[in-house]
Amino acid sequence: MAEYRYRNGDPLVPITVIGRRQSLNLVGYVDTGASTIVVPRRVKNDADLVWLGATMILTVGGIIPEDVYLARVRFEGQEFDVSVLCRDLPGSECLIGRDVIDRFLVLFDGPRKVLSVTSSDGRREAA
Repeated sequence: MAEYRYRNGDPLVPITVIGRRQSLNLVGYVDTGASTIVVPRRVKNDADLVWLGATMILTVGGIIPEDVYLARVRFEGQEFDVSVLCRDLPGSECLIGRDVIDRFLVLFDGPRKVLSVTSSDGRREAA
């Protein structure tokens, strides 16, 4: 199990986005309200992500069109492919949504300001 202390009150954890050109280490805000991972726009070019197409997404501000890219991510010692959105977000480097966190047991310990992540296969991983 990995434990991460909140940073400035936020549940932030490391994640690596792997593209055709390079891997980028990011710090992501764990967002249970997000269905997918959202990375900064620069990542699509820097990592050379594969464009999958366009879709409409529901945001707090309404429904908007957005391009979708394929990326491989490394999170808590596991690697897997996910669809990602590329947007510059105020206040955080990226969002880690349910397409990533639903693969793990995630515990938000609000009183202690700690986020715990356990691999879904029962392995215990160190942070």
